Amino acid sequence: MKNQIKRISLQEESKIKSELRIEGYFVTEINATALTDDKTYLAEMKRAFEYNGNIENFNWLDDVMTDLYWLKNDKGYILFINNAQSIVYPYPENAPNNFSRVLFWMEFWEEEVENVVMGGKKKKFDVYLVY
Repeated sequence: MKNQIKRISLQEESKIKSELRIEGYFVTEINATALTDDKTYLAEMKRAFEYNGNIENFNWLDDVMTDLYWLKNDKGYILFINNAQSIVYPYPENAPNNFSRVLFWMEFWEEEVENVVMGGKKKKFDVYLVY
């Protein structure tokens, strides 16, 4: 399994989301503009992944995103980032750093989870950039 970043059009989004939900994936979305502001990004990720606690900083966010047990999903996670064109060159200052966290989580669920979590299982964590 190779986690992937895919670029899709707004017209494709609804159909793809529906298909992924039918396949059993946890499907969620954020707006790309959330990547431009740290506080907004933390709040959006909390909302998108239905986390009940507070997320005060990025270390905390990484802990949350490498856990996700409360979602009770054995198949995997799909994140749609809407309005992706708003974070391409010239990109806002915080967007690259915040997006790099998504890459870390993709890698974690693809490989690392089996090495650092007792009984951890590899899962899909794909990202769809919606233009």
